[in-house]
Amino acid sequence: MSSKYRFHNNPLTGEYNDSLIGDYIWSSNNLREAYSDVMTPYSWSRMCTGYAEMIVLPGFLQVGNICGRIYSNASLHVTAYQALGQRDSVKSSSKELFGIDPEELDEWDIPLIPITLCDRVLTLRDELRLMAKLRRSMKSIQAFLDTNPAWCENQHHILHVLGKDELVRWANDIYHLYSANCSW
Repeated sequence: MSSKYRFHNNPLTGEYNDSLIGDYIWSSNNLREAYSDVMTPYSWSRMCTGYAEMIVLPGFLQVGNICGRIYSNASLHVTAYQALGQRDSVKSSSKELFGIDPEELDEWDIPLIPITLCDRVLTLRDELRLMAKLRRSMKSIQAFLDTNPAWCENQHHILHVLGKDELVRWANDIYHLYSANCSW
């Protein structure tokens, strides 16, 4: 993960708290079902690496960690939609993404992230890159589903014979890449 992403600890409790990085609206909607409990630091680091492949606004992750739980940065999403001239898309997806009724979206006064014209161009570039990656993934989903059980079975058989250093290397070099691919 790039060092340009900032994360903060609460100075009183020492807990990880990305809500301290700025004035944003955070939502656990549509994430809490998948990640219902506090994440370990390892899980969180892997989560960040996966989301770093899905940047929609340069310099910002779509998610943050607030006291060990994952949250979506609604301000980032709304800013990105507006940067692309997609205000109507914010309304149509606000309930699913943020748990905000589209009819009440204007009442929320979601703080936007200040962006430049260059940021708008980079947001468009990143969005097009994401859409292309999603299209490629959808085309290969059946092959993935067909081969995944055998891959998992094979890993299950080799893991118990790996030593500590080999297991760390496996986690970093094999599992990490494979799980990032699974997200797509």
